[in-house]
Amino acid sequence: ISQSSGVLGLRYLYFNLSFTIATLYPDVFVGLSINPSINTFTSNIDYGFYIDSSMSVYIYEADNLVKVISGQFTQSSVFSIQYDGQFIKYCIDGIVIMRNMIQLFVPMHANFIFGTYGYCIENIHFDPIVPGLIGDTGSQGSTGERGVAGTSGIQGETGTCGEKGETGTRGERG
Repeated sequence: ISQSSGVLGLRYLYFNLSFTIATLYPDVFVGLSINPSINTFTSNIDYGFYIDSSMSVYIYEADNLVKVISGQFTQSSVFSIQYDGQFIKYCIDGIVIMRNMIQLFVPMHANFIFGTYGYCIENIHFDPIVPGLIGDTGSQGSTGERGVAGTSGIQGETGTCGEKGETGTRGERG
């Protein structure tokens, strides 16, 4: 992986990308790109984490900030992005912090964009996920018993009488 941008040559349609950051003050954008070799701009990361030197963590999709994660991470925190064919999931230490339903039709590449020097990304794994088949829908459960009817409320007050109407026209004499 080069210092300005790193791309893993593997590409997967269903994937799990995970990594740790060995230093506490990085400036790195890690995510997934359809065409990682186009450029080294953050706009080329379609789904990713941005982790800055203030230890803040941000989630970007298509160059748009979609979530800010509060809290601290440690040097052993495992960041991951997974796609199972329905949901893209962003996790820290195995806890899903955001998930978004999407449809991917092209394989993704892991992409690392380094903003500064002097830190290390370790434990990089970019692995395929083999999605299972969708199982049959289970049978319909039985309908529960009807509950006891509630008590009737008290009768309301009698309303006011309306105004007396006009006298109608008199009919013809027979």
